[in-house]
Amino acid sequence: MHNLKSLNKLKQQRAQEEQAFESLKKADARLASLTDDEVLHFFGLTKREEIVGYRVGVKRDTEATIERQSREMTCLCRDASGKEKLLYETYEEAEVQSVFLKRERQVNLKVYACSSTHGWHLSKS
Repeated sequence: MHNLKSLNKLKQQRAQEEQAFESLKKADARLASLTDDEVLHFFGLTKREEIVGYRVGVKRDTEATIERQSREMTCLCRDASGKEKLLYETYEEAEVQSVFLKRERQVNLKVYACSSTHGWHLSKS
């Protein structure tokens, strides 16, 4: 009987984790095609169990969190064609985008620090 309760508790925990991943991926389009491990890395988490608690925190402040994560920042930097470069607030955000573009568009991009702000850019070279 004890083993059955433990198994049911594990199943319930796994279902909550899957629901948390699904909810976060729906809330931010950039996360939609990422693996669960990549989503954990994006949020700076290391264990699957942490995602449930993180989702609860996101629920408390959903609008501000999603706005911050999806906001496109720009700086004075320009690409070779003269367009404004996207600026990522953190190295991790830029790295997640790099991984996404490599998988989705087969484009290899490296992350580098912006020379005019405290953000990060992606580069083909």
